[in-house]
Formats: sequence, C-alpha cells, structure tokens
Amino acid sequence: MSGPWFASKLAPNGDTNDNEGGCDPQEARALSAYLHHKTTPTEAAQAITRPVSNAADPKDELHHLWGLIQDAFIELPQENMTPLIALMKAIEGLPNPAAIPNESGHPDDGFWRESPDFGHLWADMHPTYGWRGIVDGSKDERRNELKIDHVRRAAVEARLADAGLAGITIHWGYEVVTDALESSNAFFDFEVPAAVEWLAVCGKRFKEGVEKREQSWGLKKRSREPLRDLWKTQDDTVMTMERWRFWKERLRKFQGDPGLVRDVRRALEAMEEAESG
Repeated sequence: MSGPWFASKLAPNGDTNDNEGGCDPQEARALSAYLHHKTTPTEAAQAITRPVSNAADPKDELHHLWGLIQDAFIELPQENMTPLIALMKAIEGLPNPAAIPNESGHPDDGFWRESPDFGHLWADMHPTYGWRGIVDGSKDERRNELKIDHVRRAAVEARLADAGLAGITIHWGYEVVTDALESSNAFFDFEVPAAVEWLAVCGKRFKEGVEKREQSWGLKKRSREPLRDLWKTQDDTVMTMERWRFWKERLRKFQGDPGLVRDVRRALEAMEEAESG
C-alpha cells in the first residue's frame, strides 16, 4: 500500500464537482492515516466523512466517499478488509450531518445508518448481469484477472452482509450461491469460488435460513443466464434443508476439479460447522 494509490483516487485539483470524478483530499488522507494504523476506526470515521457532513447537500456528495472506500475494498491488499469493515461500522454509528436534522431521534433516522446508497452504487458499478459477456470473450491472463476481481467482490459482499453493513443482505448471497450451484451453464471457475466466499463467511446465516424456511428473491428462477435449471422444485423462492443438501452434493462433485478442490473444502467445512451449531 503506497501513496500513489491514494493520489490516484483524488478528484482533479481536489474538486469533487469535476465531471471526471474522484474523492476529496481529506477523505484520501483520512483513509491513508487509518490504514497505516495512525488513527482508530472512530477517529477515521469522523475524519473521512467530514467533507460529506460539511456539504450543503450531504447525500449529493456520498458517491465520492463510497467510491474511494469501494475501491479500497477491491484494490488494496486483502489484509485491509477487516479494518475497512471496522471503518464502515464506525461510519454507520455517526451522528447526522448538520444539514440533516434528526426527525424523531430513532436509530432509523440516522443519516449514516446502512451506509446510504453504498449498496446501490456497488451494484450499479458491478451489475450481476454485466460481467458474463466480458468473461465469455476473455482468456488466459485477462480471464484470471477478471476471476480474481469477481471472487474478491463476493468476499467483500459476504463480509459486509455478515456484519450487517451497507444495506447488503444475505439475499445477495443466495443469488451468488444459487447461480453457481443450481445452474448447468454457470462459469464454474468464477462462480463456485464466489459462492464459497459467501458460504465460508455466512454459512451459519444460510443454515438459519433453512431452519425458518426463508423466502428470498435471490433463490428464484429467472429467464436470464445462468439458467438455475438443476434445482427442481415448485416453490423455488424458499430455502429448505433439501436445498442445503443439494448445495453440499454439488460442492462434493466439484472436488474432482483440481482448480476448485481447495475452495470447495472451505465451503463444505463451513456448512458442516453450521450444522453442528
């Protein structure tokens, strides 16, 4: 992690109104200090949100901050993920900016609660329907780069969902796992490792879904790819023990693939741990 990375994220001339985008210099300095262990999560949260909190229209400035943090999640070394999760948690506990008064004093009225629009920006920048066409025409080194990026995104989403942050929920995970394990035409080298990230982090939460027969849009069959054609059931929106067992069986079949066997073992171990309570 070095200075050039942070410098590359700045808005031209420090002007976040410039059409080229980029973050405020204060935001980059605050993140750099924090990830270099010079500040606590609370101190960093206060410093990194100051440009947004001082803006006349705080919501209009959020995308600069979220863009910086989202890039940090994906581009910086993976050891930064735990500190970044702690930073996001600290941000969500901050008081409202002066321009946005509390309406009733309830926690739901907090401006920073659930990191407003973080999930929307993340989904818009990396739509689940957009990457397959790019992968389909890629090979060798480029394909491997795309795979690393795809799996890293799944890891970030799973960690945020597990922490209850940024409005990212277990339903995102249902979508990733279902695409990977219930489709005959999935990009298995991409989608199985992505599913593993979700299962390894949120295995217990998925098992809770089994126990309460949770319904989810992420489980539902759909017309676009991947097909989700392997799971045959009338009510495809429900998480059941049968579905859980089907996932495990599919993962076991991938143990014969030398490129996936290590990932698959992680997922199966997490699922077995969830079953044992």
